Amino acid sequence: MSVSQLAVEADLPRWHLTHQHVDLKELFQAQVKTAQSTPAAFARDLSDFEKLKAQHAKLIASYAELEAQVAFYAAVINTMALEKAAAQHKAPLADLGARRQRAPRPADDPG
Repeated sequence: MSVSQLAVEADLPRWHLTHQHVDLKELFQAQVKTAQSTPAAFARDLSDFEKLKAQHAKLIASYAELEAQVAFYAAVINTMALEKAAAQHKAPLADLGARRQRAPRPADDPG
C-alpha cells in the first residue's frame, strides 16, 4: 500500500499526509518496509498456487505411469492374440531356433 492509497482509505486529501503530517507518513512507510513483502491475501493465493503446482506434478507422474501400463498391456494382448492365432493354425509361427542353426556349406563337406 502506498501513501496515496492510505490517504484514499482514510478519506483524506493526500497532501495532508505528505505535507501536514509527515511524521504519520514516515511511520506508515516504516511499517510497510518491516511488513512482509507479500500481502496476506496474495500469500494465501501463492500458497494455493504452490499446492496446485504440486498436485499437477503428481498428476503428470501418475499419467506417465498409466501410459506405461497401457503400452505394456497392449503388448501383452498383442502377444496373446498372436499365440492364439498360431495355436489355431491361422498364422504359423516361424521356428527361429531352426533358422539360427547353421547348415553345412558344400565347401565345408569333407567328402
